[in-house]
Formats: sequence, structure tokens, C-alpha cells
Amino acid sequence: MLIAISLLLISNTHLGYSFGDSMFRTAGIPPWTNNEYNSGLHLSVIAGSLILVVVYIGAVKGTINLFYKEIEHFFEVTGEDVFVKKCAAEVDPLPNYNGLRKLDSKKGAS
Repeated sequence: MLIAISLLLISNTHLGYSFGDSMFRTAGIPPWTNNEYNSGLHLSVIAGSLILVVVYIGAVKGTINLFYKEIEHFFEVTGEDVFVKKCAAEVDPLPNYNGLRKLDSKKGAS
């Protein structure tokens, strides 16, 4: 919803002014800092841009928090030790290789 509002404040209509300009004028706020010449800072576009940035930051933070919650849930279900051992086995195949070598030496001895 906020994304739609911010895009309405930023975008231009077919008449050459933004929807935010008409919203600001209806509220009694000039859409430009120098309203006489329609110049200066375009307040409706600044407001729309700020809303868009806030929505983007909120979405990114929400995604990161969701990612961390999934990792925490994974640790609760599997246990940290199991996860660490699985990662160590995938990263360092040497312990598995040593174990296979011991098995091969037992087969040759018998």
C-alpha cells in the first residue's frame, strides 16, 4: 500500500503534474518551495521518495530477520553440534578419508 502511495506521489500524470501535487494542493500545502514559478524543491516527490526508501529498508530488514529466524529454528530442531559436524564433514573430507583408510587396512589384515 505504501509503495502505491509513494509511486502516486512521484509519478507525473498525462496533464504534466504529479498526483502528489494535487493531493498537496487539496491539503493546502504548496507542492513546490517556490510555488509562484513552480520551482525549487518538489515537496510531493521528496515525500514519495522518502516513503519509498522507508518501505525498502523495512522490506530488507524483514527479509534478514526472517532468514535469521529460519536459521535459529534449524538449530533448535537439529541441534548445533549436529550442524557443525555436518559442515565440518563437507568442508574437510580428510577425516572421512582417514576413516576409509582404517577400514581398508582392517580388510587387508584379515
